[in-house]
Amino acid sequence: MKRAADPATGFAYIEVLVAVLLLALCALPAANAIQNGLAAASAAPTRAKALRCMRDKMEAVLAEPYDKLLAAQNGNQKTSYSENADGGCVERRVYIDVYKQDGFGVTASATALLRVDVVSPDTSYSFTSLVAP
Repeated sequence: MKRAADPATGFAYIEVLVAVLLLALCALPAANAIQNGLAAASAAPTRAKALRCMRDKMEAVLAEPYDKLLAAQNGNQKTSYSENADGGCVERRVYIDVYKQDGFGVTASATALLRVDVVSPDTSYSFTSLVAP
């Protein structure tokens, strides 16, 4: 014996609307997260290039002899090692100063530690290193 179709089976129009609404509410944050992820992924090569340029500048400065760095130290003024933005690299400012561990003034001497800072005003990146004689 065959049963007649029950009108109570299946989905009502309001149930379908609620399901679509819930799906839309879940899909919007997911779409926003995907969009932010794609934006971050497209900015990553630029940031990596900036970090490479800053690291290369720090390595070039640290490869210089101590006496040359001591002569170039200029307190809070950028030194001649600084470079403007060029060829996809960000501006790199190099500051060399006598390291003051206790906060008191230390005169430049052949035995002083030097603090070398490579800073980019275009980004939030900076590198700091101490150089010993």
